[in-house]
Amino acid sequence: AANVTMSRTLGLGARLCVTIGGLDFDVQAYVVEDAPFSLLLGQPFIALAEMESTLNYDGTSYVALTDRYTDSTILVPTRLQPTVRVPFPPLPPPGF
Repeated sequence: AANVTMSRTLGLGARLCVTIGGLDFDVQAYVVEDAPFSLLLGQPFIALAEMESTLNYDGTSYVALTDRYTDSTILVPTRLQPTVRVPFPPLPPPGF
C-alpha cells in the first residue's frame, strides 16, 4: 500500500450502490479489514462516472461526476487530506 500498511481483503461486494450527490453508481468493491479509508474509488469508478477533475490556481478543486443513464452531472468539491509522512532511511556514509 502507498501508506506502507497491509490489510487483508475479506471479499468482493458485487453491484454495491454508491450514492454521491443524488447520483447512484453500481460498483464492485473489495471489503478490506482495518482499512485507513472508508471508501476508495479507483479507475473503474472514474470511467463509470466519466469523472473530470479541476484544480484551480487558488488551491480549490472539484470533480464532475456524470450518471451516464440520466446524463445528470454534479460538481463535488474535494478537500485536502492529512499528509502521512514516511521517514526515509538514512543515507549511506560518503564513499560507500
